Amino acid sequence: MAPTTILIQARADESAESLNWHLIQILRHMPTATLKLHQADPEAWCLELPEGGEGFLSELEAKWACAVSTNEEVDHDQAHESSESKDNSALPRPTSHPSDDSKPSLLTLAPELRNRIYRASLVQGTMTIRSADSKVVLPTEPGLLQTCRQIRDESLEIFYQENTFRFEIEENNAENYITWCRSAERRRLSNSTFTLGYDCENWPNLESWMHAWWFDRVDSPVDHSCVEGGQGPSGEGVADVAPHLFGVLEKLHASGMAWEEALATLKVIRMALGAVDEDWLK
Repeated sequence: MAPTTILIQARADESAESLNWHLIQILRHMPTATLKLHQADPEAWCLELPEGGEGFLSELEAKWACAVSTNEEVDHDQAHESSESKDNSALPRPTSHPSDDSKPSLLTLAPELRNRIYRASLVQGTMTIRSADSKVVLPTEPGLLQTCRQIRDESLEIFYQENTFRFEIEENNAENYITWCRSAERRRLSNSTFTLGYDCENWPNLESWMHAWWFDRVDSPVDHSCVEGGQGPSGEGVADVAPHLFGVLEKLHASGMAWEEALATLKVIRMALGAVDEDWLK
């Protein structure tokens, strides 16, 4: 007897997380079943029951909005229409997670489902960190990334690229950001942004940040920053000085210039800034 293929879709009010949980429960009760993402509808799944799994079919139909096709591929258009027409109000909400030794591990699920679970677990949006605060707790990697090498390899990029790590930079003090980047190579490739306050006439802090960019390849505020705070004490905007200086630094680095020569060039610019605002010379 050929396997039975079932189309499974979420209800209109079903969240992605709840759908993922229900899919896992199905695989716990039928660990030999195969779950694949629907070819035509990324919001639907195709569940293939093994031979002898027909007894599970009636229970599925009672709980899910699903269309059934036996001995052949699911007709995607017909299955979609059938699934929309079914009454799926009987689908229970997850209320418990019963223990079952036969349940599959996360790695036995289809890659598409694993990615959904990774995103539901790891993507938190924007994390804001005050870079000048010595008591701040820097972002740490969630426990899921420590589970095993394969899960880490599959989900690491999701965590670092689909979250935004926003560092609030005051007086050009990027110390916490630099420390965070130096602790792990991958963090230098994270999706980082910077909020620069207008009180940024602090050359020693800026030079420290530029040194870390030159040698450690941490991010610069060029194309990664927004300015908050308004105007400086001289009546002119000063928060954009750091991005401009980093822009100059990038060109000097690309030309093959040594750090000492580049720093000497930047210090000439510092003297010009000091003529406008003496705080740059402190």
